[in-house]
Amino acid sequence: MNKLLLIILVLLTWISCVNPQETVEPSENRIWYEKPAAIWNHALPIGNGRFGAMVFGDPVHERIQLNEDSMWPGGAGWGDAKGTPEELENIRNLIKEGRVHEADQQIVESFSRKRVVRSHQTMGELFINFADEPIEGYSRALSLDSALVTVKYLKKGAMITERVFSSNPDNVLVISLTSNSPDGLNFTLRLTRPEDHGKPTVTVSNPAENQISMKGTVTQYGGEIDSQPAPLDYGVNFETRLKVTHSNGSISTSNGQLSLEGVESAVIYLVSASSFYETDYVMKNAATLASLGNHSFESLLSRHVEDYQSLFHRVNLDLGGQLLDSVTTDVRLENVKNGADDPDLVAKMFQYGRYLLIASSRPGTNPANLQGIWNEHIEAPWNADYHLNINLQMNYWPAEVTNLSECHEPLFDYIDRLIERGRIVAREQYGCRGAAIHHASDLWAPAWMRANQPYWGSWVHGGGWLMQHLWEHYQFTGDTQFLNEKAYPAMK
Repeated sequence: MNKLLLIILVLLTWISCVNPQETVEPSENRIWYEKPAAIWNHALPIGNGRFGAMVFGDPVHERIQLNEDSMWPGGAGWGDAKGTPEELENIRNLIKEGRVHEADQQIVESFSRKRVVRSHQTMGELFINFADEPIEGYSRALSLDSALVTVKYLKKGAMITERVFSSNPDNVLVISLTSNSPDGLNFTLRLTRPEDHGKPTVTVSNPAENQISMKGTVTQYGGEIDSQPAPLDYGVNFETRLKVTHSNGSISTSNGQLSLEGVESAVIYLVSASSFYETDYVMKNAATLASLGNHSFESLLSRHVEDYQSLFHRVNLDLGGQLLDSVTTDVRLENVKNGADDPDLVAKMFQYGRYLLIASSRPGTNPANLQGIWNEHIEAPWNADYHLNINLQMNYWPAEVTNLSECHEPLFDYIDRLIERGRIVAREQYGCRGAAIHHASDLWAPAWMRANQPYWGSWVHGGGWLMQHLWEHYQFTGDTQFLNEKAYPAMK
């Protein structure tokens, strides 16, 4: 997500290069390839702010890696503060005496929770397994204009099409599979989730003949705090529910899986809910599926696109060079690395940054973490958490300047939670008023120091830096109610 910084620099660099006399039809904002994703980083991201996925586009073993923004272990019960005002005074005296290295060591020993492993986690995987047969004419694309992934290929002369999106208005991830083969499609559906240090994390069942349920608790058996093992056998509880409808052919269940044979088309609906948001998260999933009623894939897609484009289509950036759209994105990137000029690719990366923010931060969700919402790990790099000494702020630098003010709101709600716990840190650790917020936090919004080194860990300016986002939102929107009720109380 730190790519978003590049967006602003790109815009400033290239905007002066646009020829105001040039009249070119706006090109489709599309990222596309002629082969499936071989690794996770090459899969295509989708998301509705809370619920997302990475789509690999594999025509044999399709992998759709699932994510949800509240998939966190533990709770708020790791305390609020370590260290006292008296210990702070001792450290100040060491600094006054020029014993700065001793002061560095003492602030870590007295105030830091040191190394902490408590990570945002993957929600699991959906695997769609087809027969391993030769294919031709493969393409895989993410439309930035409609937030839709499309995979197409020929198998035995028949066109097979896969389309995937994550809908904000209907709170569902939808997959369409179609074939014009007279024999139809044969495939199996399976939900799974990685083990946590050898221990299962989910149970999978078939609650109905066309459904799969995956229930679990987010644990962290490899958890650490104060650089010591701190296994967490508790955390957010969740259920992911899959339902499939099909035309022609047959469906059967076995050991938590679904098998479809000879189907002309199928629509897969995925919903997920957690105890972070809902007391009865299983009932929430049932209600969401019921609310979909008899909506067709096209109907849900239309509602999704209308909602998404109300944000995305506020900005158009045309730098010319659209003729290169016929070249796959990976080739264009390689050409740029080798010195080629591709202003249209720059424009697409600008829009890709806006797309990622819309997909990982919507009103009512948690803010985008270090990886947005896209994470395949049980123990992610840097915990996929919220680093407040630049990274979280960088995610939201484009929010106002690229006309996505609503996507800023999850950050403001999170700031309120940080301040609530930061007040305790300020009072108990530092003996002062206000709120002290250190360099990193997570879903539970702890504000205490967590580092083995003082150079970043003892940095206490997270709150002050975050206030700039509140002020910038007011500057762009002129919303005096927001200033009076949200921004000013936080600043004060």
